[in-house]
Amino acid sequence: MKRVYEENRHTNFDTDVVILAIAFAKKLEVEELWVAFGVGKQLRYVPIHKIAGSLTIQQCEGLPFFHALTGCDTVSYFSGKGKTTAFQAWKCYPEATEVFFALSLPQAMLSEQQFRVLERFVVIMYSRTSLHQDVNHARQSMFSQGTRSIERIPPTQAALEQHVKRAEFQAGHVWGRILDPIQELPSAADWGWHQSSDGWYRPGLPYLKHLKLVTSSSNVVTRVHVGDSASALRQTCSALRCAPAMAIAIKSENDKTQLPPKRHRTITVISFFE
Repeated sequence: MKRVYEENRHTNFDTDVVILAIAFAKKLEVEELWVAFGVGKQLRYVPIHKIAGSLTIQQCEGLPFFHALTGCDTVSYFSGKGKTTAFQAWKCYPEATEVFFALSLPQAMLSEQQFRVLERFVVIMYSRTSLHQDVNHARQSMFSQGTRSIERIPPTQAALEQHVKRAEFQAGHVWGRILDPIQELPSAADWGWHQSSDGWYRPGLPYLKHLKLVTSSSNVVTRVHVGDSASALRQTCSALRCAPAMAIAIKSENDKTQLPPKRHRTITVISFFE
């Protein structure tokens, strides 16, 4: 016999619990659900039922992936981008809702169409006025404008793919099975994690084979003197359609192992995508 409670209260200090409470509020069949969040003077009671009532079912059940994607206990966050900025990007790009909803459930694989939507969401999170659909070209554009440091532009496409896989593993496979008595999880190594020799899992890094190396142009490699201005370097990189931080190697004029004096050093910039 299923018992329906009119009111339920829960005390916690973890944002994950608040997010999951909102996501599953309507499935719990309670009229009111309160979470006591914080400690000491920061303690406050959060009316989960009211928050869930202000969102659509897809938005509520898509919150776990949104939360994992934008940073949780097991998945890193985007540098300089908090939850408020990410949520504003979501409001500006409602097309992401369906993907967030789908990836909050266990998936056999990440589809190309889902990843394209997530790329656009990340671009909007960094620049709402950007028209770019993919993060690689958005990186190039933002950097060449001279208004962004390298830490303030989106990750590369290859790095974002690994990040999205880790978010899907946490949101879809772990939280998505939260009501299952016994969870059967896939290998984390298939979802953006790498198992080291000591048995611990660490974030997987994009392999070189995942990068699109341009080889058909004589402008693939160019040399810029270190003494040149930053604007000159940005203009060169823009002409090559690349972001310099993606692949910058300092080489000597005579290719010796030991670097020559600074005035003779050059920077080799390689474009990793078309």
